[in-house]
Amino acid sequence: FMKINIEQAERIKIEHGFALADMVNESEKIKVKPRGEDKEIMVGKREVSEVIQIRLEEIADKVLEQINNQGINLSAINAGIVLTGGSSKLAGIKEFFERYTDLPVRIGSPTGVIGLGERVQDPAYATAVGLLKLKPQLVNGYSFNQNPKSLGIGGKVKLGSLLEKIKSFFKEVL
Repeated sequence: FMKINIEQAERIKIEHGFALADMVNESEKIKVKPRGEDKEIMVGKREVSEVIQIRLEEIADKVLEQINNQGINLSAINAGIVLTGGSSKLAGIKEFFERYTDLPVRIGSPTGVIGLGERVQDPAYATAVGLLKLKPQLVNGYSFNQNPKSLGIGGKVKLGSLLEKIKSFFKEVL
């Protein structure tokens, strides 16, 4: 709606975005430079948040549909929801999901990480750190050991190569 490129949209989301439009002051404005234009224009922060909220509602609907398809009753999950990943750092996202699901919500960050820089103790890395800490156990019903070669059943993901890529990422970060 603002005719901006993806990089600028991501920057605006990170710097000015809020997950709940009704919590944003209508008078607050930000500068945006539309594609093909020479000068910047002023756009309401609330407008930006309305777009973000609509997209979050679409994502939440898809996620809740998948959970429902697995036969899981959300109202029975007393512990609530844990959000991870880079988007969990979006201002107001915890409150958005609490309203949307009527469940308690918290932001999950990696804990008990020894030897990794503070940089990875961030919700954006929670899943990757969790995979690194994974102990021998069952995944999708298939057992694997500490040095998995592949799940090898019906073209499933090669978990060993995935873990190696994640490990090499963290070696670069350190």
